Amino acid sequence: MTTPTRACQPLRCLPGIALAFLAIALFATGANAQSANRPQLSRVTGTAIQGAPLGQRLRTVVLKMTGDPVAVVRSRMPGKQLAEADRLAIQTALRSQQDAIVPAIEAMGGTVLAKFQHAINGIKVQGTPDQIKSFAGLPGVLQVKEVRTYSLSSAHSVPFIGAPRVWQTSPGLHGEHVRIAVIDTGIDYTHANFGGPGTVDAFKNAFANSTAHLGD
Repeated sequence: MTTPTRACQPLRCLPGIALAFLAIALFATGANAQSANRPQLSRVTGTAIQGAPLGQRLRTVVLKMTGDPVAVVRSRMPGKQLAEADRLAIQTALRSQQDAIVPAIEAMGGTVLAKFQHAINGIKVQGTPDQIKSFAGLPGVLQVKEVRTYSLSSAHSVPFIGAPRVWQTSPGLHGEHVRIAVIDTGIDYTHANFGGPGTVDAFKNAFANSTAHLGD
């Protein structure tokens, strides 16, 4: 059996309607009060700075050139030794090859940042993606290599060497109170990045005296 619904009696519904109107009035009053206390915003005048489209933002790449760099030539020599005169001859030849296309790179709108002849035969340049495509067609350009920024991370190297298994296996060594020694050939402390003078003479002097006792 269906229970008949009872219509709202006027006198019973009146308090509810009054409360609803009161709530609306209070809300409107509060909103007006907040608007009155809110500081007025003014339009800023000036010239807007337009960002470059993603496809036209500058990128840094290395134009790898044909011809072996000094390091590759040295690796093929007996005992991996290369005479100083031969090193200079290779370096001069590669630099001349690079210098020949620098005007074309600059004419296309690119910026030459550096030139390399030892570890790699290449020119570090900056330009837009369209300009870089044009650089790739220049004489002697073998490959375009993007310059990337790398950061140290142990997320993969630590599991790769099996360190977690050592930590979790009895006796559970973690390296506390363990002394280790690292045998390394060292760094070129005459390099400017390591606080040295960064000159050829400083390197030659250090190399000539590399077997001298440096003290404790």
